[in-house]
Amino acid sequence: MAEPPDPKTLESWEDAFRYPVAAVRGMERQLRVDIESNRERLRSLVGASYRDLLGTAESIIEMDGKMQEVEVHLGDIGARCNTRLLEKKISNLRQWDTAVGAVATERYMFASQFAVLKSCPEAMSRLLRESSSVLLAAKVLVISRLLHTKLSQRARPPPYLETIRNRLASLRRRLLAKIDKRMKSLDIARDALVDAMCAFSLATSSSPADVLRHFHHVRIEAISEQGRERSNSDENTLRAMRLYIGTLKDTRATIPTMLAQALESLKSIPLIKSQDLYTLVELNLDLHENRIEDDIRTFTPYIRLNDLQKPESEKHLKQWARRALSSLLDDLNKHLESFTDTLEVMELRKHMFELWFSSQHQCTGIEPSEVIDGLRNAFNLRWAEIIRTQSTSLRELGVTIRNTIEDRPSRTTLSSQSLWDSTVTSMDISHGGKAFRETLIATAQGSNDIKAVSQQYTNWLQSVENIEATIIRVQAMNWDDTGISIDDDDDDVLNDNQVLLSEDDPRLLREQCSDSVQQALRTLEESLKLVAEGLDEIRDGQKAILVLRIWRDIRQRMPQTYQRHDMGLTSIERLQKVAAKTVLWKPIQCCRKRIEKVARGDKVPGRPLWEGDPPLPVLPSPWAFRLLREIMSSMAEAGSDIWSAQTTDTLKKELRQLLVASFEGLKLRTSFSNGHPAETAGSGEDSQQQILRSDSVESSTARMENGSPAHNAMTNGDLPEAHAEGKSLECRTQEVFDLAYLSHATTLKQSEHNDDEDAFLTLLSKTETELDVEQDSIHRLKKSAENYWKRTSLMFALLA
Repeated sequence: MAEPPDPKTLESWEDAFRYPVAAVRGMERQLRVDIESNRERLRSLVGASYRDLLGTAESIIEMDGKMQEVEVHLGDIGARCNTRLLEKKISNLRQWDTAVGAVATERYMFASQFAVLKSCPEAMSRLLRESSSVLLAAKVLVISRLLHTKLSQRARPPPYLETIRNRLASLRRRLLAKIDKRMKSLDIARDALVDAMCAFSLATSSSPADVLRHFHHVRIEAISEQGRERSNSDENTLRAMRLYIGTLKDTRATIPTMLAQALESLKSIPLIKSQDLYTLVELNLDLHENRIEDDIRTFTPYIRLNDLQKPESEKHLKQWARRALSSLLDDLNKHLESFTDTLEVMELRKHMFELWFSSQHQCTGIEPSEVIDGLRNAFNLRWAEIIRTQSTSLRELGVTIRNTIEDRPSRTTLSSQSLWDSTVTSMDISHGGKAFRETLIATAQGSNDIKAVSQQYTNWLQSVENIEATIIRVQAMNWDDTGISIDDDDDDVLNDNQVLLSEDDPRLLREQCSDSVQQALRTLEESLKLVAEGLDEIRDGQKAILVLRIWRDIRQRMPQTYQRHDMGLTSIERLQKVAAKTVLWKPIQCCRKRIEKVARGDKVPGRPLWEGDPPLPVLPSPWAFRLLREIMSSMAEAGSDIWSAQTTDTLKKELRQLLVASFEGLKLRTSFSNGHPAETAGSGEDSQQQILRSDSVESSTARMENGSPAHNAMTNGDLPEAHAEGKSLECRTQEVFDLAYLSHATTLKQSEHNDDEDAFLTLLSKTETELDVEQDSIHRLKKSAENYWKRTSLMFALLA
């Protein structure tokens, strides 16, 4: 069955009967429900409106009653109003004000103004004590100044005004000091800095240009104070740099815009109308303001805002920036004077440049290159001064060596500490025996005698190494990694700074270090050369050995980057010669006596031990063997550490010269004894050999004149065979063997060809010629001498 349609959709009642009866019945029921629902809704709506209507009626009745009361009162007031009576009361009030009120008003105004003036010092004192707003304190100062001026102009000013004036003057000084302290602070916010500037302007009646000059003056004084600090540490220098950078940034941010706006706001309303003044309970302006005279209540500060424009502020900033930079660099140079280590200078340099690079793009008023060049010059000059000081310390080493040499006594004997000395053998060898090993090495190398000199040289080497380390670290610094935010346009500037700081400065420092080290080494070389030239060849052998050890220590530990292989060679050759002559002096003196003794006899020691056919010697003479042993002992006494190949060759050359001189002197004396002048082995002998031969001849002559057997024999005409007829064949044969043996013993380790070696070989060749035997025998004789030297060379280790 279809649902009946909605009756609301039917257009007329006739349309309802077009549907079946059941549908019509359904529409009837629906209509009846809707009718009942509308009836209930209407009933509730009418009931609510009725209640509202009743309330409105009650309100109308109440209003009507009040209106009637108002009409009654107005009628009563109108009945009582009398125009003549009111005019009479007004007239009487004016007469009373003229006669009595004016005096009372003046007295009340004086009381209020004096009360406010008296409270101003207490308010300022509290504000300064609590570190509150300096601008508010400056406003109180201006109000108090106005009140004091007004009260002091009275016919009979109160006596307490002078006390108040003195106290205000003291508070003004405290206020200015507080303002300066805030201006010096690096931690102050921009708004607080502007308030401090405005406070200074109010307190001193200054224009913006005066405020700017004072701000710059305070900041440059703060920079100078950091340099005058007693501690004058790196932190003070860095703080001075931060003040410089902060001043450039603060000036750019606050002047003239922020300062002009703040001063303009001060002029916009009367000063006493400032809301912050009403918060001061000491002044109690709520009570006294109306009784303060109009000229004070309407006072606004007069500040010339147009005297500082942006071009003028930029000009002031540029002038200040150069003066402050000069002061900063002067203080930096003074602070750097206390630095003695290049690494400390490098650390401060790093921090200073990091500070500048992190803020240079925000700083105006000076070219960044001026700051960078100024800082570079300061640090480079200090580095150069430290390097020169290190060079001076090496010159002092030369003075120390000269004093050490001069303090040592001159003597012909040599001595050195033995490795088997009781002080060495009794040392404790526990814990690895480190002290024992060090003492053993020092004793073997003779380092104990040059300990002070070696330590001073070590200190100098350490300073050079520190300089080298500084150069490497400066060169390795990368200013791209300092965490600085830079625009792309500044890349070229950063690259230039990288070249200046990490390439040019290290190069200049390395050149300065190289020149100073080379100059110091040359000065030391000259000092030691003078020491070597002043040594006696016989008596100063111990001093020469000491200087040789010093030279060895210096040459072995020269700085790696400043090697000079020819350094001191001239002095070393001179010292080696002096040491060699001192070592040979005593053995040669004893050897001459033994040679003369052998020459006076006609027997050959060890003749029964000759071998071969014909028999030839296979052993050197005792004098030759003892000569080498004594030379070996003398070398050991001097110290085994000094006998390098070059020094040993020098000793061998000196030994050859002395042997040639001894044999030539012996032949000269023999010829003199036989009444015939002798020919020398070579025409090119030096004056020293001639002097030695002359001395030998004179001593021989003196012995003969004193009654020696040879002298008696010559007097009686009965000469020994060795003197009258020359040496026997066996003596000459043994002499050739001895000379050949000594020739092998004195063979130079470093191949050289010189006149000294030729003179000795000439003597040997001449002696072989005088022997008048077959060449095979000569060859066998020399071969035997060579073999014997090979067998015995280990006995003369230092010489071999």
